[in-house]
Amino acid sequence: MYSKCGCVNDAYGVFNSSKYHDVVSWTAMMTAFTQHGEDFSTLELFHKIKENRIEPNAASFLGVVKACGNIGAVAQGQLIHNLIMKSEFYSDGYLGNALIYMYATFGRLKDAFKVFSTLPEQDRISWEALIGELSQQGSFDLVRRCFEIMQQKGLVPQDTTYSNILSACSHGGEVNEGNIYFKHGGDQEVEKCTKTEHFNCMIDLFGRAGCLETAEEMHLSMPNNPDIIGWMTLLSACKTHGRVDLGKRCFQHVAQHEAAHAAAGYALMSSIYNDAQLSEDVDGIFDLTKSLGAWKIPGPVWIQLDDNLDKFIVENDSFHHHVGDQSQGSVDGFNIMVTRDGGCIP
Repeated sequence: MYSKCGCVNDAYGVFNSSKYHDVVSWTAMMTAFTQHGEDFSTLELFHKIKENRIEPNAASFLGVVKACGNIGAVAQGQLIHNLIMKSEFYSDGYLGNALIYMYATFGRLKDAFKVFSTLPEQDRISWEALIGELSQQGSFDLVRRCFEIMQQKGLVPQDTTYSNILSACSHGGEVNEGNIYFKHGGDQEVEKCTKTEHFNCMIDLFGRAGCLETAEEMHLSMPNNPDIIGWMTLLSACKTHGRVDLGKRCFQHVAQHEAAHAAAGYALMSSIYNDAQLSEDVDGIFDLTKSLGAWKIPGPVWIQLDDNLDKFIVENDSFHHHVGDQSQGSVDGFNIMVTRDGGCIP
């Protein structure tokens, strides 16, 4: 209940107050952590399950596999995969799909293919996981082949499937193919791609190919109002191709959004001006950024050394370490404060 209400600390308080735990309570808490981005805590609980000699169930494995994929815990993910293969859940389809997504996130295409080939049933989710990874690798020919086989098996492509195909076209520079899939869904006779994410994929496709006017027209032709992702995608293309004029138009729209969301837009526009040697405009953008407080929200960084996976958060003048034994030091001039419970010591 607390987890579904977003109160993870309260959920953990109830969990800690229980004198005895079974696999259901352990799994419920792990799932809560994973669903709310506390992936390190999920890994810690999984290790405690093993320490307490409690056999994980399928849901336990599912939660920890997702956590490994979310934070890029390659070594831990492989160890857990080995545990799954030795368990009674080695043929579980949900776990198989989760492992495909995990390896896809790691960029380990061979491992993803290996898991895919051993699944007792390759459903739509399995194919979409594989197509998603191939699209990120820019392997358009393989994406197209997988898409064709998927349709031959009678599996109906979803919106995410077409997003991945259009993304593959973008990374592979396949402008004509992208147009075909966007307008007609490949070999389908009806128009398929009508979602905002499909339009944004096409904006990225045209932008990468240098067709910036076409990308702008595509953005303005959205059935819904153009969103911040589309404007940022187009602004990034302007940076790549040195288009100050179009960049200004994009930036005017980006600047209207909340400062936290528009921070990257200020950085891109500053870079465009700097590349064009328009120093006065760069100063103006910097002053505007400061006045609106449009600084990027600090994001976490995960660093793996040997078998240890650590999480860091970089802020304005400090470098906070979130996992490990309590200690402190410095890295490249940054102060480091380390806590066991995942807290941040300023």
